[in-house]
Amino acid sequence: RGDTDETTVFKSMIAAYRASMVPADAGPAAAAAPAAAAAAQHRLRVCVRKRPLLQAEVDAAEFDVLTCSGRTAVLHQTRRRVDLEMVLENHTFGFDECFDEHTSTVHVYSASARPLIHTFFGGGRATVFAFGPTGSGKTFTMVGGGGADGIYGLAARDCFEALEALRRRGDSSLRLH
Repeated sequence: RGDTDETTVFKSMIAAYRASMVPADAGPAAAAAPAAAAAAQHRLRVCVRKRPLLQAEVDAAEFDVLTCSGRTAVLHQTRRRVDLEMVLENHTFGFDECFDEHTSTVHVYSASARPLIHTFFGGGRATVFAFGPTGSGKTFTMVGGGGADGIYGLAARDCFEALEALRRRGDSSLRLH
């Protein structure tokens, strides 16, 4: 089943919206504190990772209605007015971090969970968990897939590297709670 005329119009409207956006790395947001500093300032952070459309969704003529940029996710709601005019309503949501479907798991980890390794080795406590509906990409992000490590594996690697660095320095002051 191919795109309907309506689908094509809505896809064009979403593409025009995205083209009009200022890139996340241009402007005041670019001067913001790095993720590690931000993580140290907050006890709770909410990060969103958008997954790409699945082939079955593409085959069913579904299309991408979420735009992620910097710390913002925009949900594009397609509507028809009473006069049958097609309109796009954009609903904006803010998060501590918002990653699009092109962001690697390594980048997601570095910006969200990696700062917690320092917290942990500094005597603090840290928890990372994934929340979302079935099929939203939680397992891929946390465990990995297709030969790529997930956040769990990357965190374990960094923990063992930190322990090895402490061992090489002869530091035995680490006290795990």
